Amino acid sequence: MKFNLKGINTNSIKMVANNVAFTLKKNAPTILSVGGAVGVAAGFGLTIRATRKVDAIFEEQNEVFDKIERVLLDDTVEYTQDDADHDKWITYGGTIGKLIRLYALPVVMTVGGVAMLLKSNQILNKRNGAIMAAYAALDNSFRGYRNRVKERFGEEVENEIYYNIHKETITTTEVNAKGKEKEVSKEINVTGIDASSAKLVCFDKSNPNFQDDCRQYTKMFLDGQEAYANQLLQSRGYLFLNDVFEGLGLPKTQAGQVLGWRYDPKDKTLQNCIKFSYGLDDIMEDFLAGLDDYLLIDFNVDGVIWDKACYDK
Repeated sequence: MKFNLKGINTNSIKMVANNVAFTLKKNAPTILSVGGAVGVAAGFGLTIRATRKVDAIFEEQNEVFDKIERVLLDDTVEYTQDDADHDKWITYGGTIGKLIRLYALPVVMTVGGVAMLLKSNQILNKRNGAIMAAYAALDNSFRGYRNRVKERFGEEVENEIYYNIHKETITTTEVNAKGKEKEVSKEINVTGIDASSAKLVCFDKSNPNFQDDCRQYTKMFLDGQEAYANQLLQSRGYLFLNDVFEGLGLPKTQAGQVLGWRYDPKDKTLQNCIKFSYGLDDIMEDFLAGLDDYLLIDFNVDGVIWDKACYDK
């Protein structure tokens, strides 16, 4: 039979095939995990089903053994002990063959399912390793960029750009020496929240540890958590960002599961010290004076430490 390919766009067919192949490759861990789980479950079910037939196989073997013994005791039949042993070995072989055939499919299903699960885990580990390496390269590049900006324009200007700090005019009421109230306009530094950053968080009234009526207490709390985090870092040898978030009463994040700090005083590439940054010094002063309603906290993480952390001894 000949097929007429005229009028068929072969490029479109190739594109569809490539898209299907890409989708299968992209979702390979999920497909393998589901297939592996189904295979193991099916293998377990088939094993139970096969086990129910084992007794019948051994009963059939015992019936053959009984016949062999009866024939061996019958003097009218020429049947020696060697003949009986030979027939028993043949019966044993037949029983083993039946058991192999009985459990072959369950074993294949179970082994195949386990192999698929292991392959899925292998693919995920490779992808996670690639993601960590890519993030580390990007983070190093960004750190280098920030350092170059600091060298050319100064640290204060770099902080203003990085934290999106800008001036805003607010009106406050002040009481003079004579007890009269007077409205005064002031310029304050305001930080812009970058929701795309994994290590910038907003500490405001929504946090149970934020004391609006006693800003000094809030600062003491943050300083205490910073000191406590450094103690944990030195005692453990590592600390994840989510550990700090938990102490501050902030929700944990996916990035916080892999970002953090390592402690090794001999390694000069590490921070070896946890620091909470708020941008410019004026921002903390404005916050304590009640002029700002929140603090934008930045953490000086070393980067991805998931594959480098020194676990508890």
